[in-house]
Amino acid sequence: MIWLTILNASFVFNYRPFTDKLIQRLELLDDIIAVLLIDVCFMFTEIMDDKKSQYNIGFIFIMLLSGCIIPQLYFLARDIFWQLKFRIRMFILKRKITKAPSFRSVGRRRRGFLQKAVGFFTKSTKEEKAED
Repeated sequence: MIWLTILNASFVFNYRPFTDKLIQRLELLDDIIAVLLIDVCFMFTEIMDDKKSQYNIGFIFIMLLSGCIIPQLYFLARDIFWQLKFRIRMFILKRKITKAPSFRSVGRRRRGFLQKAVGFFTKSTKEEKAED
């Protein structure tokens, strides 16, 4: 496993199979961290006599693992955010283009709740006066 990971890292470093530099660097980072994680896994065996040292090496293992996962999650969340932002903008633009203004709303003033309520009560008082 170690040799395959080192072989993969050397292939990625020498031949640069990815077109995007960011993906190239992330793949190289993943390979290097994978080699380090495999080396750290041997320290959980009987090579280390002290249990306290094995416990402390567990924190190093977690830090290396998070160093592999956190950049991937960051770039994934960033790309999702930008795609959502772009799609929302496109949806709003399409909606503005396809939505034609209605003739009823042109020239009419929008009335709020209080204006409607005042209008309702003034109509009822006018109708009562007309009945008297």
